Amino acid sequence: MSKDKLPTNREAVILDILINGERAGRDIRNEYESRTKTKMPLGSLYTTLTRMETSGFVESRTGDSKPERRGYPRKFFSITGTGERALNAHQAFIINTLGGVLQNG
Repeated sequence: MSKDKLPTNREAVILDILINGERAGRDIRNEYESRTKTKMPLGSLYTTLTRMETSGFVESRTGDSKPERRGYPRKFFSITGTGERALNAHQAFIINTLGGVLQNG
């Protein structure tokens, strides 16, 4: 990750969801929709998670296959140290930006 690369707002919400531990894709999507009151198709989520993995913000692992999932394994995601630093930088940017707007507003 370059030092000035900040996550998008969508990515920051996902990183914040993952800050407390590993989650499966559907669980991330459900929490994202609950927090933002915005629908997110699973395809969009997985595209975003793939981009985040390429950026080094998250890492993934494939779980065991389950009979109730017809043998399909779940994919789990967790935040990396790079992702934590990016989330902190994003939060600091928002605070600094809002602080300037509120002071000048």
